[in-house]
Amino acid sequence: MHSGHPDRILWEPSRHAGQKPNAHAWVTPLTFAWICGSLPLLIGVSTFVLWMATGWSWLELVGIFTILFGTILVLVGFAALTMHEAPGRTVSRARRLVAPFACAIVLLSNFPAAATIVYTVVAIETRYVVEVHNATSEPLDGVRLFGGGCDVALGSILPGDTARSSLRFARDGTLEFECRQGARPVSTTIEEYVTGYASGRADVTVDDQGAVSVARSWRD
Repeated sequence: MHSGHPDRILWEPSRHAGQKPNAHAWVTPLTFAWICGSLPLLIGVSTFVLWMATGWSWLELVGIFTILFGTILVLVGFAALTMHEAPGRTVSRARRLVAPFACAIVLLSNFPAAATIVYTVVAIETRYVVEVHNATSEPLDGVRLFGGGCDVALGSILPGDTARSSLRFARDGTLEFECRQGARPVSTTIEEYVTGYASGRADVTVDDQGAVSVARSWRD
């Protein structure tokens, strides 16, 4: 190890190989801490973006392991950061603190990033989405979804249009749909039973005869 180097050396492969030292091959505690902070952040955000784009359920398991191992990496990164040796007195104190301070911010940012992702995933996974399609030749007025602690007014839906709502049920109950097609009242039961944190989807279609069809799917 060279005493004049501004940081301790965790790894120097060229020396183990019997070759001349290569400064670019050295992994210092500060560099190692940067890796420990950046790697889980990059993997976690990438996994979340891919999950949002594809909906692949196995990515949720990847996210859980990323949080667990990411926490360990962050702790190891902070331990490595304590081993960092600042440059000599020729560099101002402010400049000596910039790199480790920025590294500490990256390490700490893993926690709010993970919390935000978990909150968003839970919010998405516990919503029930209803789409109402107007397949008639006249507007649907007074469109309403209610039940399970929800009561959502969708207003009027023009012929050929679709209205969409995301519901979060506060209690057990039945999910109902109602509207008016001209002077004719139209209603149906979307779900016989819903409960808090239930997730799924229903496509409700109203035709010219006032008949209502419901296509349901529940999230695994």
